[in-house]
Amino acid sequence: MAGIGFYIQKMLQKDTLSSTVVSVIFSAIVSVGPWLLTSTSLVVLGLLFPTEGNSNYELFSMATIYAFIFSTLASGGLIMVIVRRVADLVFAKGYHQILNEYIGIFLFQGICSFVGSFLWIFFFGPDINWVRFYFTFLFTILSLLWTTLSFISVLQKYWQVIIGFSIGSLLAIVSPLLLMHLEQGVYSFFGYILGFGFCLTYLIFMLFKDIPTADIRISFRFFRAFKKYPENFFFGLFYYSAIWVDDIIIWFSRYGSNPIKGFRFSMIYDMPMFLAYLTIIPSLSLFFLVVETTFYNKYRRFYVHIEKGAQLKELEYDLTDIRETIRHQMGFVIKIQLLVSMLLFVFSPFLMNLLGLSATGSRIFQIGIIGAFFNGTFLMIQLLLLYFEFRKEVLMVSMLVFFINLICSFIILQYFENFLSMSYLLAFLVGTIVAKYFLDVRLKHLIRIEYNRQPLGLQKGEVKRRHF
Repeated sequence: MAGIGFYIQKMLQKDTLSSTVVSVIFSAIVSVGPWLLTSTSLVVLGLLFPTEGNSNYELFSMATIYAFIFSTLASGGLIMVIVRRVADLVFAKGYHQILNEYIGIFLFQGICSFVGSFLWIFFFGPDINWVRFYFTFLFTILSLLWTTLSFISVLQKYWQVIIGFSIGSLLAIVSPLLLMHLEQGVYSFFGYILGFGFCLTYLIFMLFKDIPTADIRISFRFFRAFKKYPENFFFGLFYYSAIWVDDIIIWFSRYGSNPIKGFRFSMIYDMPMFLAYLTIIPSLSLFFLVVETTFYNKYRRFYVHIEKGAQLKELEYDLTDIRETIRHQMGFVIKIQLLVSMLLFVFSPFLMNLLGLSATGSRIFQIGIIGAFFNGTFLMIQLLLLYFEFRKEVLMVSMLVFFINLICSFIILQYFENFLSMSYLLAFLVGTIVAKYFLDVRLKHLIRIEYNRQPLGLQKGEVKRRHF
């Protein structure tokens, strides 16, 4: 098998801040990826696939949405811990251990996902064999896919990952259509699994191609990371739950339906909200670009100066530069997103009419657009907090957003039914305000906080940072 390769050799020469950067960027990717793939692939496939009077397609759609939602909920906390664990191993140059632990997690999660999803669909789902097997295989592949994506951070090959996911998403759309034309009946839907199976296989190939594979063993040492970084597990769990909790509550309201055993759905709510999620693609894409370039250069300079024991005035200048960069760059990204959101808000009745949704669906979409705007802003601030290792603050605001969405969903269903998606908007609005407050306060006192983090006994000018 191939050795480390030129890219990994370059990576070994990077400074210790690389560990934090790897963790943050891939936290962003795994946060955005799941629901983005769900929305785009299902929307496109729904436009191309003959759905009128096709009850099997409705089963396919519901099974797919359930697999995506609950695979992210089941994996959300795990992948945030894995991202941190992998970054620690990168910093320690323990590349062999990365593969060993990957194999352990792959076996553990694969077995748990397959058995758990099969038991659920068998006892609580529809008594239809193809649905049982489709849901079980898709749920397992998606769970392993999100986890593998966390491990692939060791390579930092972002464009290769994007290309692989693009090809896989295309296969997920084309394969069912091709099998349908070959008159494969319900088995056409299994073509959807092929696309995401390709993504998983592609990522595994990348891992084993570019990381040393000598003396491979199965290791379960990753379980220790849960004790070391419990905040990572819980803020991943609460953030993903905050995104989906309003959907789940609506499913069990009078706006939801139970067309077949095991699957609840809300046509009036789910489709507008899925489309609303897509509206923050421009801002998140632009933000990731800004983080990897302009912001990171300022961030790196600040910590290099701390490590070199720079004078206080120099550190204060660096910190002011960081705060101004965040203010200007985030302001620019938010203005772009605001423009996109306003245009979509204005044209939402026309778009909803094209999709055959009612005025209620249009109103849900309009509120959802605003909510998605704040969700994107919240995620950006959350990632900045992670850059400076304020994990407890991220956990607190993630919990806050979840409970606000949970409680307000029930209140709005009871008293304000004309504003169904308002709980989602309110949750991320409040979460954004609180997260921004935490960021401003922590940045204001960052120099003092960084020096207080240092263990006693260091010589003057030495700094030992905690790492992702």
